[in-house]
Amino acid sequence: MSLPQFVAIDIGTSSVRTALVQADGQVLAWQAVPHVPQSPVLGWFEQNPEEWWRSTCQTVRHVLTQAQPSRLAGVAVCGQMHSPVPIDASGQVLLEHVQLWNDKRPYPQVLEFLKHPEARRFCRSQGNPAACSWTAFKLAWMQQEQPEVVRQTWQFLSPKDFINFRLSGTAATDLSEASGSFFLQHASHTYDPEVVAHFGIRLDQLPPIEAPEARIGAVSAAGAQASGLPEGLPLVAGCGDFPAALLGSGVCEVGQSADITGTSTLLATLVAAPSSNPRVGHLLSASGPWIQFAVLDAGGESLRWVRSLLGDGSAFADIDALVQTVPPGCAGLLFLPYLNGERLGGIVHSRAQFFGITPQHTREHYYRSVMEGVAFAARRSLSMLDAFPESLVVSGGGAHSEAWLRLKASIYHRPLQRPENAESSIMGGAILAGVGSGVFPNCAAGVQAMVHTGPAVLPDPATASFYERQYAVFEELHRSCQPLYASLDALQDFHEAQ
Repeated sequence: MSLPQFVAIDIGTSSVRTALVQADGQVLAWQAVPHVPQSPVLGWFEQNPEEWWRSTCQTVRHVLTQAQPSRLAGVAVCGQMHSPVPIDASGQVLLEHVQLWNDKRPYPQVLEFLKHPEARRFCRSQGNPAACSWTAFKLAWMQQEQPEVVRQTWQFLSPKDFINFRLSGTAATDLSEASGSFFLQHASHTYDPEVVAHFGIRLDQLPPIEAPEARIGAVSAAGAQASGLPEGLPLVAGCGDFPAALLGSGVCEVGQSADITGTSTLLATLVAAPSSNPRVGHLLSASGPWIQFAVLDAGGESLRWVRSLLGDGSAFADIDALVQTVPPGCAGLLFLPYLNGERLGGIVHSRAQFFGITPQHTREHYYRSVMEGVAFAARRSLSMLDAFPESLVVSGGGAHSEAWLRLKASIYHRPLQRPENAESSIMGGAILAGVGSGVFPNCAAGVQAMVHTGPAVLPDPATASFYERQYAVFEELHRSCQPLYASLDALQDFHEAQ
């Protein structure tokens, strides 16, 4: 008799991915459709929710046709976080494009909030510093710039909650997504009416909060017709792609830590409760503990960007081989990977740059410099956590790169554990579907059954010693550039005013 099977859907920033996963962790079928975020203004990043839905239906149909599941038990959706999708009472999306997690346009609203006499108390209640990424500040921007949209909105849904609504007709969210809204009291796990009112949103415009593994409904007749999923298939609340990636890589207990490199690079450790550290963020994990994290908004995105800049059609596997032909340090070439600014512990309008360019530098040097720069910035993020981890689990697309993992291990001075399936957000979604459908009693049992880890990637002592010295140069470059960003912004404002 075949094992139970689950459909897991990931609404990512760069693509929508769907897989059919067996209860032992085997991926039976897989399909992805790429997406390119739009950036019409410096610091703005947005996408069309209808594209997510079309790609969801396309990938689900492909996977079901390819694998023809015999014992389908449930479906779960995870996805990029903090991107409010406004829908009206008829379920129609009210905006063609919505702000993404890395969108910086609410920065003025963050500054205005920090002037409020209750700002510190609100931050303590939420367990997070004020930041552009949180949903509340994106809604504050909408209140100012798109008030009619806010007035007409029945529910503000995250990307995966929007897909759940299209599949089932149920409007709901989960604890992980709610904890990233800046509306959730961290002590009670409920919306804070005072904070919600401060941002001018009605409490009934926010969806009910469920546990990530909770069954919120089933695939409706309309959802089945559009997607190809069986009508009545159990649907769980799911969670953000970040918590899903942690769960799917086996990080589910306090003290475990991870590096997740996809579009962004997230450095995280599981803790019992949020701290008052203003340089880090906190989200609820899918398994229960809090996630303390720091983030680099352009992790894998930096590598995609330089490949596009060079007009290089090489596959990432070929780039990985090229990088290994260049010695550590790239002959003095350094890269600051702040293409999308900095979210926490830095300057929102930071810029990226190559430093130390000479005629001897080739495309191989640029690729390795980007990998090293992302790793240096990630190490800087790790230093912001309350405790520097002893080891890390790595996942996401970046975990497919042997060269990147080896240099990261030496830059971090830490061993890196890699799950056999690096697409851990998909695996995390499948685990939640397994718990919600009764196949597993809890997330820990799902991890034990479905997550399998390969050999550790260890730091090389000689390379680690060299990188320690280069990291000091990276840090000095980062510090010295900070005052120049405001000058660049002023020049741009002056030019646009002419």
